[in-house]
This record gives sequence, C-alpha cells and structure tokens, in this order.
Amino acid sequence: EKEKTFEKFDKKLSTKLAAAANAKSWSDLLPMIKDIFSLLTVNFDYDFNLINDKLLLGKRLAQVLNPECPSGLHDVTLDVYEILLRNITSKHKNKLMNNLHIYCYGLFPFFPNANIANKQKFLDKIVKGIFYNLNDVELKLCLPGLLSSLIPGLDDNNEETTKNIYSAFDELASKDEHNFFGVYWMLLLRCKHLRNSGIKYLLEKVIKYNDIKSQDESTQIVTIIKYFPNINTTVVNALREIIKENDIPIVRNGMDFILTRLPLSKDNNMVSDEAKINLIDSALNLFVKNDYSTIRRLKSWILGLENQDDEVDYDSDDMKYKMGLVITAFKNIFKSEKNLDKEVIKNNISIFERFLDSDEEFVNKILSSTAFPALESVVNY
Repeated sequence: EKEKTFEKFDKKLSTKLAAAANAKSWSDLLPMIKDIFSLLTVNFDYDFNLINDKLLLGKRLAQVLNPECPSGLHDVTLDVYEILLRNITSKHKNKLMNNLHIYCYGLFPFFPNANIANKQKFLDKIVKGIFYNLNDVELKLCLPGLLSSLIPGLDDNNEETTKNIYSAFDELASKDEHNFFGVYWMLLLRCKHLRNSGIKYLLEKVIKYNDIKSQDESTQIVTIIKYFPNINTTVVNALREIIKENDIPIVRNGMDFILTRLPLSKDNNMVSDEAKINLIDSALNLFVKNDYSTIRRLKSWILGLENQDDEVDYDSDDMKYKMGLVITAFKNIFKSEKNLDKEVIKNNISIFERFLDSDEEFVNKILSSTAFPALESVVNY
C-alpha cells in the first residue's frame, strides 16, 4: 500500500516537472515551484532519494535559481532545496554524496548572485540547517563547492552578511580545521575570482607569527598544522598568485598576510628556505608595479621591520640569512631567462634596477653576488 501511494506521489511530481518544459516566463515557473514544495511537504515521510525524475528535478531547480529570475522565485526554491536535502540527510547515512551532483550544481553557484535576504536564507536553511549536520565524509566531499559558493559573499561589503559568513566558516572549520584550511588555500590557489574576498577572512582568522612564536612548542605545531596545511607548496603558491594580481588592494592584503604571518627571519622554521625564495621571487615583481604601499610592505618584509622607524642591524646573522635568500632569488630569476622572450628579460632587469634604489646598505652588501648575473642578463637582452 505504501509503495502504491509513493508511486502516486512520484507520478504527480513527474507531471509537474514535465509541465515546466512549456514555461514561457518566470511567472509560469512560480506555480510549479510552489506546487512542488507543497507536494514534498505533504509527503515528507517518503524517501525522496527514490524519486525517479530527480535528475530532472535538479535541473528545474537550478533553472529557477538563474540570476535573471526574481528573488521571490529564488526564495520559494530555497524552501524546496531545504526540504529535499533535509529529507535525504535524515533518512540516509552518506546518501547526500550520491545526490550532490544533482542538487548542488544549481545551489552552489546561486549564493554569489543572490540578494541579501536570500543569502541570509541560504545561510540559515541550507548551510546551518543541512551542511552543519553532515557527517565527516559528506562534509569533506561538498566543502570545496560550499566554500567557493560562500567566499564571494564577502565582497558585498554588507556587515551582517560578512559576519554570518565568518560564523559559518568558523563552524565548518571546527569540524576539521586541517581539512577546512587545506581546501580554503587550494581554492585561493586555483580560483582567481576568490582571492580578493578569500584573503580577507585569512587576515581576520589566521594567528600572526609573533603570537605563534609565543606559544609552547606543542601548541605551535598544532597551530601550524591547522592554519597552514602544506605550507611549502599550497600555501606559498597561493600567496604567490595573490601578490601577482593586477588589483592593488588584493596585493596589499596578500603582502599584509606575508608580512605578519610568514617573516623571512632565520628562526621561522614554519617555511623552508626554498619556499621563502620562491615567495621572494614573486614578491620582487612588486618593484615594477610602481605602487608605493606594496613596495613599502615588501621592504619591511625583506628587512624584517615591524615599524618603518626600526633600525636594521645589517651585520646580524639574521640579516645575512635574509640577504642569502634574496641573492638566491635573483640568481634564480636570471638563471631561468635563457629560454624566455625579451619582454620577460627586460622586466627582470627593471626589477633589479629598481631594487638597487630600495635600500642602499642592503644593496651594497648583496651587489657583488648579484651584479654578474644581472649584467649577463643585460647582455642577453
């Protein structure tokens, strides 16, 4: 008897979905979505994972979340998503994994384009109501999509939205911080459009180097593992991409992070020498961007200045260590030029030329080690 009534429900749902193919405008879709919501609500006791036309259902829901549709239609559609996902996750362990491709390919791209009210509804009903309650396996699977959906919301410059996204990130991170920040850094590395808003959260959340240094050794290890998973590869490469951006505010935020979290000092064992040199390699390009604020940050990072008025001991072991890193970075730049075109070589010469004007005493101490490769580069050009 129960199977017959489920078939009846499933047939009704299929009929409503088929009718949507004849929709001429969004106003034709609104009654369909409302009817589907009512149908799902009345039949919540059934297992929605068994719906025959769930692929079509996922497509129709994605269709009405199109940014061109009105926010009122989006509002009702979020209710449908919420009841669908709540049913699936409450009746099955790990079943959402089998349905992510059906429902989330419409749901995740929606958030960046939603209005403020629907963003809040998304956070309350979908993120807090559904994703907070997923088990570890399911959460790991959907975390990249969910974070890439939420991060752009930080660009809205809406205090309430930012606060709620930060709260969502904190809650998601609390379930597995190492995995959360690993996914987060990987997204910043791979997704150009996430870097501007993404680095803002890290500046707020990630503990500064001086605070890490004040912790006992065991706590330091936990902190580094938590915030900087794969620090010498994923983290450093993501930061290199951020400071290569043409958008100066993004570059400034990237340099602020590097300056306060990844100093070049000899006692910073969080980062390998090779990774530091790679970071210097990318940072040196800031000299040709001609932005005073980023160059000032770069100089402070290289010289280890917390304040612009601080005195520098150029003969200290720590400064000699930093000079060695900078020398190696320049040698690597010039060494890699053999197969590059003239514009790249010209750019590298400009970097070196402007670096020579940056700090007289520092330059004098490294010039003997960098002059010959630089001159060779000029000859090649």
